[in-house]
Amino acid sequence: MRTLFSSPVIVAVILVLFAFAPIPVRADGTTCSSSSPCYFGYNTSGTYIPWAGPFPSYWSENYQGQTVKVTTATITISIQGFPSDYSTTLLADGKSVASIAGGGTAKFQIKGDDIHTYQVDSYVSGKSGERFYAKGTSWTSEKGKDVSVTSYTEYYSPYYDWWYYSYPDYSWYYYYPYYVPTTQTVTQPFDQSYTFTYENQYQLTVQNAQGGTSSPSGWYAKGSSVSLSTDPMVQVTSDTRDMFVAWNLNGADVNSPQTTITMDQSYTAAAVYHKQYYVEVKSDYGNPTGTGWYDEGSKATVQVESEGPTHDAWQALGAKLVFDHWSVGATSNPASITVDSPKTVAAIFREDMTTPTVVIILLLLALIAAAVLARRRGIGTNMGTTLTKTKLKLKPQRTEETPTQILRKRYASGEISREEYQKTLKDLDHEKA
Repeated sequence: MRTLFSSPVIVAVILVLFAFAPIPVRADGTTCSSSSPCYFGYNTSGTYIPWAGPFPSYWSENYQGQTVKVTTATITISIQGFPSDYSTTLLADGKSVASIAGGGTAKFQIKGDDIHTYQVDSYVSGKSGERFYAKGTSWTSEKGKDVSVTSYTEYYSPYYDWWYYSYPDYSWYYYYPYYVPTTQTVTQPFDQSYTFTYENQYQLTVQNAQGGTSSPSGWYAKGSSVSLSTDPMVQVTSDTRDMFVAWNLNGADVNSPQTTITMDQSYTAAAVYHKQYYVEVKSDYGNPTGTGWYDEGSKATVQVESEGPTHDAWQALGAKLVFDHWSVGATSNPASITVDSPKTVAAIFREDMTTPTVVIILLLLALIAAAVLARRRGIGTNMGTTLTKTKLKLKPQRTEETPTQILRKRYASGEISREEYQKTLKDLDHEKA
């Protein structure tokens, strides 16, 4: 019995030709797209390389008279979820093989017993503040299915006795061919496909120097809702605070400290606050007004009653306290003060003794006039003598301070508080009454 491939030399030549036959490849380096898919077939070492186009419909292997045809299969990898302007890197079995644009495809030749793993990038950058995220970044193909394949082996055997072939004229009747079927099991691949799907994400940047509670900066899925919240008022110190004004969302103000945005684009959310300072207006007299919180840089109007009682004996003669100036330098009343920091504004008063002085002068003039009149009527000598004696009896006496004056000095020197001062002053007034 002889076979068609019984010669070792012929078999070796066929195997070499099969192994090293040139393979048409696509070497333009373009990105795989929907209109121009990429093809990848095996090279002689079993590694994927670019292929010129669709793969053959089957493999055909001939060895030792047997012909085995195995149907070829294709794995199709598709990308969805972002525009064709952007692309992701595709890896086959850990090796980068292609760059696939959004909506693009890549096709891979597959053998029956092969299992391949395909991977893509987790994130694909879009325009500023935009990216695309793939929840699943890896997929592994399935092994082919076992099928029975029948092949035929061709045999030749002598048809006549050996002596018949000794005649030269019958040498071409050498052998009579016949075929023997052989059934064997092979692993046949099948077409498979997988689509890597990306979702659109937008970036949220939250700027809030005051802290508060809000969703953190980060990436959020397109169409998702994000809540923003911050404190309406932040107390910095006892006399300084920050007051919420608005959330500035890409240049548009939202006045509520709590708001919700839909992530249909990238956002920069800035919490806008303005600073406020506390202004305290103080005065011992005259019911001061203007105490309160003011915006930084605003004007505060402070005012006090212009006159007040002295609360001493001179008050009976018309003495009074008169507004002089403010502790911050202003002299008008009311006054407008620029609030650039926390302030304590005190009203400064002075004693006005004009009326008591006039009264005393008038009394002295009245006495002098009475003395002159008495002298003219003859009683001046006696009166003069009496005045002289009275004058001689008078001794220099030390002028004593009234309780009210002593109380005021103690309050001015800081020995007693304002509450103690006002309470004691009322008690003194009550005693006089």
